[in-house]
This record gives sequence, C-alpha cells and structure tokens, in this order.
Amino acid sequence: MLSGFGGNDFDYGGRFDVLLNFDTQKLGLWAGGMLRTHTEYRYGDLNSNLGGTLLATNSALLLPTGKHERVVVTSIHLAQRIGNRINVLLGRINALDLLAADQFFGGGGRSRFLNVAFSAPPSGITPAVIVGAVVTLRTAPIAWTFMVFDPDDRTDDYWSDDFFGNGVDVSVSASYAGEMLGHTSSLTVTGTYTSKDAPISASSCCRPTCKRGGKIIRGTSVCSSVATCTRVQDARARAGASS
Repeated sequence: MLSGFGGNDFDYGGRFDVLLNFDTQKLGLWAGGMLRTHTEYRYGDLNSNLGGTLLATNSALLLPTGKHERVVVTSIHLAQRIGNRINVLLGRINALDLLAADQFFGGGGRSRFLNVAFSAPPSGITPAVIVGAVVTLRTAPIAWTFMVFDPDDRTDDYWSDDFFGNGVDVSVSASYAGEMLGHTSSLTVTGTYTSKDAPISASSCCRPTCKRGGKIIRGTSVCSSVATCTRVQDARARAGASS
C-alpha cells in the first residue's frame, strides 16, 4: 500500500504443480490404462480471498487445503478406458482436476479463471480431494457421470483406516453438448446423495487453527476468509462469557 490506511507489509504467494501420467501399456502392463499423479506445493502468505468476498478469488492459493509450504500428493489414481465410450477413475482424485478441461469452467486454479466459483464451483458436498470412483459413459447426445466417494476431504489422509467412516456420497450427472436456440451450448444436471450426518456449517470449519488468508478446510466446508473464522471464534467467546 503506497498511501492510505492498512497494512504495509509485502505479501506474496505462489505454487508448484507436478502432473505425471504413466501409460500402463507402455509400461508393459495392460492396454487402456493410465496411472495419474498430481503433486502440489503452495508457498507464501498472500490472501486467497482478496477483497473479503464470499468465495476465494484465487483458488491457486486456497488449495491444497491445510498448511502451506508442504508437498501434498492430491491425486494418485488409475484411469482406465473401456471401449470407446466408458472411462473409469479409481483411487485418490483431485476434484479440481475433474473440471480442469471444461470449455468454460476449469483451469485447475492455474490458468483461465482463478476465482473458485469458476475453477471449482462449490457444491458444499464434494471435498477438495476425494477417495472413490468416477465412471463416465458417453452416449449421444448425453454424457453420463457416476461418482461414489468418501464425503470427507482426504487431502491429508493417504492411508487412513476410516475411509467411508462418516458415510458415502453418490452423484449422477447428465451433460448435453450441442445446439440450443441456434447457439452452441452445453447443459449439465447433477444430483447428489450423501449419507453423512454431520451438518455443513461455518463453525465446523473455522477453528482457532485458521490461518491468515482463510486456507483451512474441514470436511466439505471452505473457510473463505480469516474474518469469517474470527467472527465465529468471537461469537463462541461471547457465548462462553455469558454462560
């Protein structure tokens, strides 16, 4: 800040992404398979929610969840092609990568739109890193996507003994791509069922461990700003004092 009121500290931030794909046929194993990995490293203290908006304006600095300046493997899964119409993903999957190739949304937080509303439109149900399976079936003119996954964010859990311990999420999507009213268009309708009992609320994600920039995620809720965490904690303190 060159003039006026506010902080004068210089904030910076950035990230490194390493995406590696291993073709199973070229490895001498079987045809149609691909082992995919995505490793991320986020550094710096730049706020991912500049301007105090409801949703993070820079998803590249919001994810991966948890503490920054550490190496996190957010994807390690098998992608298997079955015939010409079916694709299966099985394992640990970065949810942003599922939308990265979309013609309008996507970008994975590394290109195109950085606002989380476009790079990964939040549903309040799908966590940042899922463990489960995704099946895509292409039929004309509809493409179907079926997902079964653990409802909890598994960014920090690689070999957890409680996968699906809090329930299961099942999602079905139908996507149409073609002409509508004389214009090239696409339309997607998604329905999701979750058996997880815990309600999604700000208090479930905002805890005293919230870091500057609102980078903490608990379960499937995103702390979009440190101000939100502070308000929740202050309310708890006042409630405790009054009791």
